[in-house]
Amino acid sequence: MTFVACEKNDPITPPAQETPSKIETGAAENITATSATLKGMVNVDITDYKDLEFGILYSTKAEELDDFTTSSKKGLVLIGNEFKVEVTGLKAETKYYYRAYVMLNTLQILLGDVKDFTTLEKSGSDEPETPEIPGDLQQAG
Repeated sequence: MTFVACEKNDPITPPAQETPSKIETGAAENITATSATLKGMVNVDITDYKDLEFGILYSTKAEELDDFTTSSKKGLVLIGNEFKVEVTGLKAETKYYYRAYVMLNTLQILLGDVKDFTTLEKSGSDEPETPEIPGDLQQAG
């Protein structure tokens, strides 16, 4: 049998517990050549705040995501604690960085982790298709 003793004055330190972030950056979904759906999660009791704004900051440069001088898109609805925003007007085959944000009572801004995605190659489907007419048919004219 083994006994472990500590001195009377040794402090007892409880095990560290991970505190969930108040804002989390979610996944990028439905990525096309010119758009993407970006997700975030707000992990605060919204009834504690008079004003609450949430959304996504995005840019082609990660260092631009530290302030609000880059492009942003506000979330409109929280479903549970999640929100989605559709970002459009993106450039094809381009790497974008994004992060979720929440502004509490217009005074405190919390930022989620930076994530990235790359838009897809521009496809020919963006151009109207011209139907092919079989050789044995003639076009009316």
